[in-house]
Amino acid sequence: GMNTFLTKPIDRDRLLAEMAVLLNTRSPPQQPRGQTAQRLERLRTAVGHEVVEEVIALFREDAPRMLSRLRLQAEAKSAAGVAREAHALAGSTAALELEELSLTTRQIEQDARRMAAIPTPAALDALEARYASEIRSFDVHMAALG
Repeated sequence: GMNTFLTKPIDRDRLLAEMAVLLNTRSPPQQPRGQTAQRLERLRTAVGHEVVEEVIALFREDAPRMLSRLRLQAEAKSAAGVAREAHALAGSTAALELEELSLTTRQIEQDARRMAAIPTPAALDALEARYASEIRSFDVHMAALG
């Protein structure tokens, strides 16, 4: 299976960050704020405005359900379930170039697969808040882009 990907052109810092997370040598880097407009413009150029709107709408609809399933698996202490749900979240965040969230959810997946950790309720609350923040940011920037 594939746990991650990088888009071309390959950025050295992103590659090293991806490798560090997969090798569990450090925490994922914080993604600077203000990159939403650049990210959306890149996606719009690649696939068109309508496709980006549709993908964001699907993400807005699916992310809360995926987060809910992740929380249920964590509450059940199911490492396999946590890994499965975190993997799904990582894929959807990577598609929208949400690097910080993608790295975070992949770290949750890796920890669960190694039976190293199950996310705490507080960690899941923080993850949900970051997802909500990204959605709000997308909404603001998509409205501005028209």
